[in-house]
Amino acid sequence: RRPPWGFGPAKHALLRSTSAARHAGQTLEQAYAAAAGGGGDRPPGEPPAPLPSSPPRALPHVAAPPGAGPQPSGFTAEQQRARDLEDARNLDLDVWQCAPSDLERLAWAMLEAWELPKQLQLARPRFSCFVQELFSRSRAVAYHNVFHWFSVMQYTWAALSSEPSVVARVPPEELLGCLLGALGHDCDHPGFTNAFLSARRDPLAITYNDISVLENHHCATTFRILLKPQNNVVAHLPRETFDSFRQVAVACILNTDMARHFDLTTRFKEAVDGGGLSGLLETASKRRQLLSSVVHFADISNPLKSWDVYSRWAHLLADEFMLQAKAEQEAGLPCTPYMRGLESEAVRAKMEVGFVEVFARPSFELLGSVFPWVCERAPQVEANLKRVQEIAGVDRDSGANGRASHPREGDEGE
Repeated sequence: RRPPWGFGPAKHALLRSTSAARHAGQTLEQAYAAAAGGGGDRPPGEPPAPLPSSPPRALPHVAAPPGAGPQPSGFTAEQQRARDLEDARNLDLDVWQCAPSDLERLAWAMLEAWELPKQLQLARPRFSCFVQELFSRSRAVAYHNVFHWFSVMQYTWAALSSEPSVVARVPPEELLGCLLGALGHDCDHPGFTNAFLSARRDPLAITYNDISVLENHHCATTFRILLKPQNNVVAHLPRETFDSFRQVAVACILNTDMARHFDLTTRFKEAVDGGGLSGLLETASKRRQLLSSVVHFADISNPLKSWDVYSRWAHLLADEFMLQAKAEQEAGLPCTPYMRGLESEAVRAKMEVGFVEVFARPSFELLGSVFPWVCERAPQVEANLKRVQEIAGVDRDSGANGRASHPREGDEGE
């Protein structure tokens, strides 16, 4: 029988070897190759192998017989674009069934929907090379991998697309910075939190002086990859345009640090109360605040999704936290409180109750005041919260029981 979170013991093969792969320092790309019997290592400086592709899937209106595999191609370019945009708008998209090349194609479709390639002279081959190398830096961790990176970009694009005035008034280079920042916001994530890296005196923590350690690393790594000649999709941007692009991308990545959450949401509410959406579009500084807030909220958007998708993300995150708890024990460090006891379904659910009540739901309500589209998902959030409360044994009228033990404030969470 499957456990109450709709998740059986069988997980995809890569995750069954997550712990071993992480301790071996493997990237997701190397783990895929090793699982296929190909080793996964390549000489320094040699570009990664082409992204694996999957056959085109049928358009939604094309009925496939039960149990049928992928349907043969035959779509026109326009049909494929329409299908890609439909997938991009679907927050419940099963990203785990997508090949990396599928995710790259959907990401490009998002840029095309806003006409960014045309306006900024973006070259598709360079974009493909950039995404390919970016994805090659995804380590074999349960949660913070390419599937999560893409999901944050997808939600960011969907939220902004719901208000045409935003896309119309924000300069294209800033929109591009927002989307690429969202895609790279967890690049090369090791599966540990900032607090753990600082406690271990990890070289990254020393490099960034214990300040937004991972976020600074994600940002720097993304730009090192982007600025390689073969990947530099923004090579043709004038200096001032590039600077605007970079400022937005950096803000979007750094503001995913959960230690900034309450300050970010307080300032966002003040800006909304002071001038609404129109006021947030007036200056470059205010637009950076808007765009980076959307990416931050996208980073914690799992409770907005269907139960099957949300619960799977929740389990993957808990699996990753369990490995950190084990690493903390091995290092002789105190166990992070909200990572303790996650072998229990009830404890996992209690962690989610606290997170949804303290962080996610208030954030969605705030974002919904600017993007009403978010409010359409409110019933799903409440349904998900009710189910985790039931699993956790938390009284719905006093759900704050989950708040005290698993707040995640001041640390990196989802």
